[in-house]
Amino acid sequence: MQQIWGLVMGAQSEIVIFLAAIFVHAVLFGRYKVRTLQKGQGGAGTKQGKCLSAKADEAPTPSQAAEVAMPLVRIVKQLMQKGADSTELTAELVCQLQTSSDEEASVMLVGMFEIMGKAVTSKLLVAVRSVMSDRNLKLTPRLGELLLRNYAGIQLYQEARDFVTCVEREGVLTPISAVLALRATLGTGDFDASLVQVKKLAALLRASISGDAPAAAPKS
Repeated sequence: MQQIWGLVMGAQSEIVIFLAAIFVHAVLFGRYKVRTLQKGQGGAGTKQGKCLSAKADEAPTPSQAAEVAMPLVRIVKQLMQKGADSTELTAELVCQLQTSSDEEASVMLVGMFEIMGKAVTSKLLVAVRSVMSDRNLKLTPRLGELLLRNYAGIQLYQEARDFVTCVEREGVLTPISAVLALRATLGTGDFDASLVQVKKLAALLRASISGDAPAAAPKS
């Protein structure tokens, strides 16, 4: 009897995860909108916190990092307008960041992504990842989010999934990163892996709500 009950409960858990994945897919890909409630008409209303999927979609708000990255952005945009490939962009990034410490270099890359927004291309992403690898730059939560946002934004879903492995290994997976990872996994049509990402997102949200530090996310 206990074994039967265990099977029933396990099946219920899988059904819940399945329904959660469908809901998240609908919200992420914009076919269904989640509306916030407002009080009355013409009033200020109650401001509702944006859901994670909305935060994953919205353009990054420039931070103080954007100020120091302005010269770098101007140079990178000029090269991109001339049709520079990833190798040329990598060489220029190396040159511009050679006098910066690792921490300063990471801050400048964050600022660059925040300023450029949707102007980021696959070639620039390749260049940034190359520079990070060569310099062994430590991945920060913010930089991880921005890289994932850009991968998902230009529908490089498989590349995003590969990068999620690095994010998890470095222990910098945030709820927003988890949403973007789920979107990338759904984009590749891998339903089993999507269920795994739903579980990771749920774990991060539970930890965020409870105020506990999230445990290391399980490997895919």
